[in-house]
Amino acid sequence: MSKLMEKEPSEENVELMRGLDNRMRELELREEAFWHQLSRQNWIKYGDQNSRFFHTKANQRRERNSIDHIRDEAGNVYDDEDETTEEGVRKIIGDGESTKIWSDPWVPDMPNSMVQPLSNQNQENRPVSVYELVENGCWNEELSKGLFTEECIQAIKKIPLPCFPESDRWAWLLGKGGAFSESKRIWYVSPLRLVLDDINISSLLGWVDFQMTKKVEDGWWELFWCLAWGIWVRRNKWVFEAKKTEVNEVVQRAVSLVGEFDLANVDAGENFVSNAAPSVWTPPCEGVYKINSDAAIFGSGRVGFGTIMRDFSGDVMVAACDWVEGDNEIEVAEALGARFALQIAVEAGLSRVVLEVENVKLFSHLKNNTYENSYFGTIVQDVRTLERSCSSVEYSNVRREGNKVAHHLANLSLSFDAMRVWIEEVPPEIFPF
Repeated sequence: MSKLMEKEPSEENVELMRGLDNRMRELELREEAFWHQLSRQNWIKYGDQNSRFFHTKANQRRERNSIDHIRDEAGNVYDDEDETTEEGVRKIIGDGESTKIWSDPWVPDMPNSMVQPLSNQNQENRPVSVYELVENGCWNEELSKGLFTEECIQAIKKIPLPCFPESDRWAWLLGKGGAFSESKRIWYVSPLRLVLDDINISSLLGWVDFQMTKKVEDGWWELFWCLAWGIWVRRNKWVFEAKKTEVNEVVQRAVSLVGEFDLANVDAGENFVSNAAPSVWTPPCEGVYKINSDAAIFGSGRVGFGTIMRDFSGDVMVAACDWVEGDNEIEVAEALGARFALQIAVEAGLSRVVLEVENVKLFSHLKNNTYENSYFGTIVQDVRTLERSCSSVEYSNVRREGNKVAHHLANLSLSFDAMRVWIEEVPPEIFPF
């Protein structure tokens, strides 16, 4: 600008000066808007140069390491830390660096996902961030015993830690409160008349299992899944397109989909072909190794893993089993088992593999590269990262009957005090198979 002012005031130079002036003004407004958003001061007056003040306020909030605000699928905005905790958000632990032990909600199965400290705890020199509770990729149980109640320690041990570095992140939970009020309305006003407040279940899988205990009419489950899909689409439209879909539209669309599905089945007649997973083990192509994995959840608060790797002729290359402390949901346990299996395969130098699993959700997420903001999603991402160490990885689904060896190995894991690996053989406890 100063160089232009030294030149002749021609029309061209004047126009350039106007353009630069407008651009500088635009950048100043953007800077103020940016720091306004971070500082959460709703009384800012755009046009005043208050950048220093807003820098200070924003930095104070950054030091608190709290979220600015969360907007749910119903359009509700939560910008208070306590309020978001009550409404059902929790930190998903990655590297543990950005999660504060004592002020952030991060422990599943605890009230408001907050830790429970010991009443006689020495607060001097106690750890601040979650990463300080981790040692060599595992939870430091000895350190935890001097900080938390036994109930809290057991809840922390359920949290699976990723193998590869990733940041902590916030996630919505299925729970009670206003954050999911409109989703609850959809279930209630639908022909299914479901009332979510009547049950105390913290996961979608648990809720589905609960519904399966009921005796329902024909077509009930078709409408159930169409409604679930409609709620998910409604949420995505709000998050990614800022478009709100009315409750009655979701219900009407779900009912219409069921009708279209019934009509399609009538038209298809005998041409319908089932895509059910096979019940027997089938060999891979020559030059490829098939990895079967499974997990077992024991009542002692441990999770066992088993894997077997065979070539195109069915000969065993590697078999292994191991167990870890924890009491994970079945889908998380299965994902941990798949991660364990692929880790062993990589260490054994098997580069062209087929990873075969029982769990349908795990298979779907791996095959379709689906991301889920949960601990299950964290472990799936670990598997996808391990995939890069192989020249080719395919995924397959099989029923329990075709996965017996891996299943037996997972159950056998508790017989040992550490990981066991067999090369070109299997333990005598499961031979012959």
